[in-house]
Amino acid sequence: MAARRALGWLLALGVGVSGAVGPAPGASAEEAGPAVVHIAGSPLAAGLRLVGASDLGVAVVQGADPGDYFDSTNAIVYTGAEGGELAARRQIRQSELFSAPPMLLGVVGNQLSWAEQIAAYGETNGWYLHRLNIEDGSDVIDAPTPPPAAFTGDSWYTAASFVKGSLPEGTHVPLYRHLAGTGTGGKNGEMMISKLLDQAEGVVDLAADGSSVLAAIADPKLPGPYEEDTAPPGTRHYRVVLIDLAGGATQTLADSTDVVTSVAVGPDRLAWDSQADGQPRKILSRAREDGAPVSSFTETAPNVGDLVAGTSGVGYLVTGPVDEDAPAGTPAKDVELRVVDGATATTTELPDFSSGLAAVDERFLTATGGGPKVAGVYSVVPGDQPVRTATVPVPSYSAKDIALAGSKLYYVDRSPSPDGRHSVWNANASGSGKPKRLGVDGVPLGEDPLGRSDRAVLFSAGRGLVRGPGGDTAWQLLDRGKVTATVQAAQDWTDQHPAVSGPYAIIDRTVFRPNGTPVYQVKTNDYYYTGRSALFGSTIVFSTDPTYHEDTATYDSEIWLDDVDSPEPQLLTTESECGVYAPRVAVWGDLAAWDSCTDDTITVRNLRTGQDRLVPTGVDGLSDLELGEGALFWSGWTNSLAAGVSGRVLDTATPGSEPVVLDGDWSKADLDDHLIARVLDGHAGVEVQRLPFTELYPPRLTGKVAAARFVAGTGTWRPRFDISKPLTDVKLAITDAQGQPVRTLTGTGPDGSIRDVAWDGRDRNGRKVTAGIYQWRLTAAAADGDGALIGKHGGPVVSGQVRVQ
Repeated sequence: MAARRALGWLLALGVGVSGAVGPAPGASAEEAGPAVVHIAGSPLAAGLRLVGASDLGVAVVQGADPGDYFDSTNAIVYTGAEGGELAARRQIRQSELFSAPPMLLGVVGNQLSWAEQIAAYGETNGWYLHRLNIEDGSDVIDAPTPPPAAFTGDSWYTAASFVKGSLPEGTHVPLYRHLAGTGTGGKNGEMMISKLLDQAEGVVDLAADGSSVLAAIADPKLPGPYEEDTAPPGTRHYRVVLIDLAGGATQTLADSTDVVTSVAVGPDRLAWDSQADGQPRKILSRAREDGAPVSSFTETAPNVGDLVAGTSGVGYLVTGPVDEDAPAGTPAKDVELRVVDGATATTTELPDFSSGLAAVDERFLTATGGGPKVAGVYSVVPGDQPVRTATVPVPSYSAKDIALAGSKLYYVDRSPSPDGRHSVWNANASGSGKPKRLGVDGVPLGEDPLGRSDRAVLFSAGRGLVRGPGGDTAWQLLDRGKVTATVQAAQDWTDQHPAVSGPYAIIDRTVFRPNGTPVYQVKTNDYYYTGRSALFGSTIVFSTDPTYHEDTATYDSEIWLDDVDSPEPQLLTTESECGVYAPRVAVWGDLAAWDSCTDDTITVRNLRTGQDRLVPTGVDGLSDLELGEGALFWSGWTNSLAAGVSGRVLDTATPGSEPVVLDGDWSKADLDDHLIARVLDGHAGVEVQRLPFTELYPPRLTGKVAAARFVAGTGTWRPRFDISKPLTDVKLAITDAQGQPVRTLTGTGPDGSIRDVAWDGRDRNGRKVTAGIYQWRLTAAAADGDGALIGKHGGPVVSGQVRVQ
């Protein structure tokens, strides 16, 4: 949003419980599972700005991440009555990825007026007009119109054309009044309209109530952000026009070359400002009666906010200078309220970073961010100390990317790190304890932002993949929190389809070992866009870049299966009617999945039997596809970002099962074991919930690294295993060629990785064994009670051999 942002105190981390997965049509409510765990994330110093107020309640907007222009969608609007904590109204949000943020006009009675832009790149500049009930959050759409300038409870006022950009010579832009609640309403609705002025193209500011409209109009109009001002200095005239809504009479209260920036309409007075070239600003006001004299107050402060009129006078905020090193959009720390009554003024010091102003009878209200003991809405009677009358929930940085692995949630956000990079955190997926920052930092904060499809962290068992520190194409390979290598992707854009599983990681079509050695290159062609790839241990499934066929005038993409340890590519299928992007792919155990190029179907193939299962996606544009133990997850847009991202999970262990819909507003998700985590829009953190399925998911071997031979007595055999989930009762039994027990080693697997088992080539009595081939068998149980360890492809035995020299 375009809301002002403020620095504040760092806030305490916390966890809570909320929400639930919603069942799909045909799925029972009992299948929805238990409540989710909410992980708040790291603290955010977010500002708070008052949007509007009435005697029934207030509306504020909690700022987005300071300094992050692309985080505008994470600003949150709160409304409610004074006297308690305000409620979040998450339906007020940016409608399209590249559209303007919501326009917040103000509060009248119990209604918050706001507007959302219809389309980012359309030929019209239309906006849907909304009236939200500040008490219960219900929302009504009146109709699409040009951008609104004011709202009075029963009427909207617009003074702009539907046509974007400069208008043809001689075009008139009238000032219209639209009667709220009339006509058909809704996104295709209409309202009763009356014209108040024939020409209002140069409206600078407009204020209204039920009986009058006060407008400041510049002639010629002020130039737009990218337009040149062609008016010679001193030739632009500013008119202040009063319109009587009952009789339709129009009065001109001022007409000169003095600059007017703000007007206000109060219960008993009208006000506007005026500034001659090189002179201090004047605050002008008069009673509403015809012919009432105009009073003037000279304001010498350089930073003055918009005017607000109440029964005790005309108020405005006076702010000090902003720290030049502060992020863009940061408001000033020092703020005062000046209330002018005729030719005199009363000044009241406000809490630091106060922003926004409204009048309710003799009171003025503002808001400020900061720590829990400070943030909220403040009421000010001129001359008295401000009193806090409403609060908002503690904010936190929104997660930019997440990964679930081994009952841990990993995520990155813009919280401060020592060298100015995205911080990497982990938290217990159960919500217990507090998140901890890992000793590795992600991509620099100033680099290309992390969008909806970009990945920055991926984890599997104890291994991880973190983007950075050398920009978008650098990736750090981790094992149990320590960086083992840094590799560079070949591409110079962010959508590189990385993955990590078992001892391997794939980045930009190249598979790497934990030490950064490249060992495999995915099959590709010469087309510009990259294909997709997925890993399960050494198993890799990938789709090729679409290839154009002149005879059919279509693009086709191939789906391939291979194994990094024993490369022998196998073509699974060819998808036709592709665009420029290859199908998404996923793999887990004996299952592989890919979507059709039309995004309407997902194929789930059993790689062992060759049997296919076709699953309708139920979404318009697919954005995610992921397989896990017993579950398939996918998501996509339903119509546009206004409807949010719709997610689905499918029980792959049960034939004929139906997808279950994941409700709520969220941007990213990750699947692991019984859990799914989702990044919530705004500063609400991450929700982790159990999947709504009842199957047991035993721990599965995803990969192993083990030397083929070693010398007994002088060398040590150190196998490393990657498992799908945390283990207990880990045992590695070693037998000789006759099957006789030699040694049984024990270890731990708290994160789904086994790195502490080692054999020195001695038997259980400490004697060095003779040279030869020895068998080993790994056994363990799931820490969550889901059963015994199984092999990579589901077998009950995890075994192998090692040669002792």
